[in-house]
Amino acid sequence: MRLTNLALLVTVASGSAALARSLWVEVDSTEPSADRVALEAAGYDLAGTTDRTVGLIVDEAELECLRLDGWAVEVRGTGAPFRDRAAPADLQTPDAGYRTWAEVQADLVALESLRPDLAQVVDLMDALSIPATAEGRHLLALKISDRVEAEEDEPAIFFLALHHARELNTIEAAFDTAEELLTLYGVDPRVESWVDRYEIWVVPVVNPDGLEYVWNTNSNWRKNRRYNGLGSYGVDLNRNYPFLWGVCGNVSATPESDVFRGPSPSSEPEVQAMMALAEAERPVVVISYHSYGREVLYPYVCATLAEPVKVGAGRDVYADAAGYGIRHASASGEDFEWHYNSHNSMAYLIEIGYGFQPPFNETVDEIEQRVRPAWRTVLGRLATAPGIMGHVRDQADGTPIAAEIDIAEISFEEDEALGSEANHGRFHVVLPPGSYTLTFSAAGYQPEVLLVNVGRGWSDLPVWLEKE
Repeated sequence: MRLTNLALLVTVASGSAALARSLWVEVDSTEPSADRVALEAAGYDLAGTTDRTVGLIVDEAELECLRLDGWAVEVRGTGAPFRDRAAPADLQTPDAGYRTWAEVQADLVALESLRPDLAQVVDLMDALSIPATAEGRHLLALKISDRVEAEEDEPAIFFLALHHARELNTIEAAFDTAEELLTLYGVDPRVESWVDRYEIWVVPVVNPDGLEYVWNTNSNWRKNRRYNGLGSYGVDLNRNYPFLWGVCGNVSATPESDVFRGPSPSSEPEVQAMMALAEAERPVVVISYHSYGREVLYPYVCATLAEPVKVGAGRDVYADAAGYGIRHASASGEDFEWHYNSHNSMAYLIEIGYGFQPPFNETVDEIEQRVRPAWRTVLGRLATAPGIMGHVRDQADGTPIAAEIDIAEISFEEDEALGSEANHGRFHVVLPPGSYTLTFSAAGYQPEVLLVNVGRGWSDLPVWLEKE
């Protein structure tokens, strides 16, 4: 393995990574998957893979280490201020199609104005009582539903983007989803059924501070903009979620690292906002857009997966529809693993395209030809997916109950949380066809044990709990 200069790498990287000039490079590889793992384990900041390259973000000292170790490396671009770059020879030249944070805010309001009956901009910090980001910004979501101003008794679906600041093409994937749902409502019966059936939440930018830094200072910036002290900035938001925080994979406890996990689990307001939204809505499906590599990532990277059949089926549906490959997460502490563990969501991380900021026409093609057909397929399959849905209520007065659900036939070794939400007592559990023993329990109530046969489509299961 050609990684003999690791000592030099560690020496030059410590204490100076935040200030060094960043370079986007691609390493030639005949085995990209294996080389990706080796380079990631060595501490390099992975950009993504193609069928013949491994992309990295490095400083000049790390570039020299790669070359000394015998890798064939091509420099594709530099982390110059994104807003000021205009040279057409630069492969990372920004295209007018990519959105700044100001344009994201304006375009969300425009979508709300386009269909005020279906769309509503929600300030997540205000709505969920979460503090602002390090630089004072608020995360915004677009809620899409047929009765958008009401808190409806409907399952939620999340589309999330830009945990990592440099991945500008993910913003476009999120906006495309919202635009399709709003412009085709009343035109496409399938779209109309999805908007009528679900509450769909689109968060196009989880990392607004990082997005501003990408446009103004360094187009290769990944983290948020928390000040860590001693000249170091930023936490990798997709290493900051609490499930197995910092335990394994490409994650670091060093503040200068591009995969710094943060000082504590869910320390960042951006992550707190996303967790609070999930706690309130308990989404059935979570699609988290990243770039790049044309891959579908699924849980777990270093834990025991209780439902490999269910998770594999959903993963394969998306991957087949997009023509993407599959792999596990890069590290623990990622958002989609937390969503699966905490709410039993069908949660996947999608690495779109072959670049963070490719020419905009390439991003448009990627979304139209791969990303859009995939999410449409997932929503279409969800309507007829095998599983159990229903409500848990008080037997005496019908009050909704937030209950825990245990499934005897499935061993949840990582303490995965299944349950009903508090506002309506609603629950949704996707399950492969078969027979299951479900136990519903809540404080102050007698447990209720029910035998359920799951076939094709959703089985409706009303559950009534009697007080002790």
